[in-house]
Amino acid sequence: MTKLEEEVHEIGVMKAIGLQHNEIKKIYLVKYTMLSALGCILGWIFAMIYSDVIMVDMRNHFGTSLNASKAPVIGAVGSIAIFVIIILFVLHTLSYLRKISVLQALRFGTLEMKGVTNSFFSLYKINRMNPNLFLSIKDILGRKKLYFTLLIVFLLSTFIMIVPQNLSDTISSKEFIRYMGVGKSDIRLDMKQSSTMSDSLERAELYLSEDKEVQKFVILTTAKYKMINKQGEEIPVTTESGDHQVFPVIYSEGKPPVRREEVALSELNSKELQVGIGDNISIIQNGIRKDFHVCGIYSDITNGGKTAKITQQSGENTDNMGSIIYIQTSDNAVPETVSDKYAKRFPDSKVSDMKEYMYQTFGDTMKSVAKASVITMYLALGIMVLVTVLFLNMLIAKDGYSISVLKAVGFSNRDIKIQYTIRLCLIFVLGSLSGLVLANTLGESTVGFVISSFGAGSFQFESDPLKSLLFSPALMFGAILVSTMLGTKEIDKKKIADHIRE
Repeated sequence: MTKLEEEVHEIGVMKAIGLQHNEIKKIYLVKYTMLSALGCILGWIFAMIYSDVIMVDMRNHFGTSLNASKAPVIGAVGSIAIFVIIILFVLHTLSYLRKISVLQALRFGTLEMKGVTNSFFSLYKINRMNPNLFLSIKDILGRKKLYFTLLIVFLLSTFIMIVPQNLSDTISSKEFIRYMGVGKSDIRLDMKQSSTMSDSLERAELYLSEDKEVQKFVILTTAKYKMINKQGEEIPVTTESGDHQVFPVIYSEGKPPVRREEVALSELNSKELQVGIGDNISIIQNGIRKDFHVCGIYSDITNGGKTAKITQQSGENTDNMGSIIYIQTSDNAVPETVSDKYAKRFPDSKVSDMKEYMYQTFGDTMKSVAKASVITMYLALGIMVLVTVLFLNMLIAKDGYSISVLKAVGFSNRDIKIQYTIRLCLIFVLGSLSGLVLANTLGESTVGFVISSFGAGSFQFESDPLKSLLFSPALMFGAILVSTMLGTKEIDKKKIADHIRE
């Protein structure tokens, strides 16, 4: 559209010398078809080259997708879809060629656009309003379709900036541990299965009971059992046994297991086994099949999302993988100091405070998401700056006659620049507010849907209000002001004599 506005005089000349509408259309269509095809092909090639580098951390943590071999084909289909959308948009834009009047093009050098008059919004009715503000609002109301495109760009830019940012803040927050199948505690002590583990557990339990810096603790034993689904297949599941009421996890349904015959399942486990609250399920322990009653379902994205919790093991268990001790320190104790003390006291065990444990478990993912949030922030700002500058170039080219009239009646270049700045700022406020609402509703539900495939249920953003509601919008607003300063430079070059002719 900007190019048509800039070349409308040349288009008028081509029509005047006898070129038909379809012939002029072909000239522009061939040009933009070649540019679009080249862009889509290069984009697909770069995506294939750098996708492995970008996805390496996620593959290391979550494994390789079974559909990885289809990625090039899906990428190619996506590129073709984008190419088709661009061509359709170009064809739609070129339909304006029919509306270009030879007389209008040669005399005024602008497209003939039908404006909308707003009799209810007239200066004589609102005589106290600043003229620049009045003219800005009136122009927006008169050309809603034109400004709606810019509104959508600001909305989407805000959306793609805020959603990855909120996801990064959520993964880095303390509250994210509730999606890891772990209750809220301060320190985690891991003991691997060994011939001396029973003695180590007894010493640890005695030491913890006498330690005044420890408020409470619980010992959970981890084992690999097999659960039987409705098809009679045996599914291996990592199971924790012990008192799950000391540090309870957040259950999306039901409650923690209390009785010996009760079991709580992770979200993914429940879906794969096709069981819910109140159903019965069989677990093989030490080669013996036992029936359990499902009492709760919780979120867990560790161990492939397939875990379970029971209260007791039966006798000597050959399937044990080790034991975990969760510790909550007293109010006057520093968890990091207590963690260091227990690391020295039990050198054969892995001791870490919960912050450290989260970083050890999801450190690579945290870095990847944080990096992605920074990239999308620059991408969103770049899109906003580019589109704003191009939009202003188109608008100023379109408004050449109107600008000349404003100058003729006494408005200075500064006044006219302020009018364009006000228009863009008003559209930005509407777009950014809509984008923030969309990011915290649709964005949250979309991310929750994706994360639910890893075993997390009832996902909610834990965003930083200062960052998402103040810093990011301020950054985008600054980008809009810079874009406006760059885009309105052409106003100084507009001369009254170039657009107002007899």
